[in-house]
Amino acid sequence: MVKFTNPVEMGNEAEKDGTSGKAIAPLIETVDAQPSYFALENGRRMAAIIFEENDQARMPVISEPLYCSSECIC
Repeated sequence: MVKFTNPVEMGNEAEKDGTSGKAIAPLIETVDAQPSYFALENGRRMAAIIFEENDQARMPVISEPLYCSSECIC
């Protein structure tokens, strides 16, 4: 599972200009995600993407695009 949050204001802008989906869609495809949950947590937008990964060495490859694309906290 990857869980990340970002500021609401930034998340709202990303939704308006379409960059939110462009950042998350490749992650969901890469890990063959099962359910994905989106909510508010502690005043921030939160996403939890559930998937199975047996190789922990791949986790930086999976989460790095989130760090690079926004102010996400993973």
